[in-house]
Amino acid sequence: MVDVKMNGGMDMTFGWHYANGWMMGAGLLFPLLLLVLIGVGIWLLVRNLNQRPAMSSPNEAEEVLRRRFAAGEIDADEYERRLEILRRK
Repeated sequence: MVDVKMNGGMDMTFGWHYANGWMMGAGLLFPLLLLVLIGVGIWLLVRNLNQRPAMSSPNEAEEVLRRRFAAGEIDADEYERRLEILRRK
């Protein structure tokens, strides 16, 4: 901090206490707000990356089941069993 004597004996302090402390408050508030914004941005990014896309409807799940049956990945008994489970929920 540098103290400067002006004409008439008035003290002018340059540094953290400039303008009777107002600049100190603004000087501390801006970095704090910046850190909060960065933190919220990172939190939103992580939250959105961790979410798995969900099936939009039971019909979509049934459609996937139909495709697997048509492609021969599952047999008729397995298709019927899984379709029954889907329709129960």
